[in-house]
Amino acid sequence: MRLSDALGILFVGFAYAQWAIVGRYTGAPAIWVGMIVMVTAIGAMMTFSWKELLSASMPQPAMIGLLVIAGILNGVAIAVQTNIMADKTLPVSSGVVLTTMFALMIALAPLLSYLINGDPISLVQAGGVALILAGIVVLAL
Repeated sequence: MRLSDALGILFVGFAYAQWAIVGRYTGAPAIWVGMIVMVTAIGAMMTFSWKELLSASMPQPAMIGLLVIAGILNGVAIAVQTNIMADKTLPVSSGVVLTTMFALMIALAPLLSYLINGDPISLVQAGGVALILAGIVVLAL
């Protein structure tokens, strides 16, 4: 892996983790945290990607439908996440909640990739999923 890729991955992990924690810190209602962050994210994405968007070909109509469904699921997940993160009565820290969410995302990725794209699950991935699930159990203790 190139250093630029590793730094990009580090940045994405930081950016995804920070917004929910910062949102909780602000004390703003969950709906406002989610809306401000997501609308701003769309603006930032368009700012950095507009040339690529204009030059790329449109996906096929059926694929647009699948992407819309994926977007709806992601939007609902963001709403759920912001509501959970805004709940100051949670008996665990926001870091533990985010760790659990992200760990499950990582654990589910190979399974979803297998089901949707037919990508085989390697022994290393299966072992990683087992370790992730064990880590979630430890966090729950």
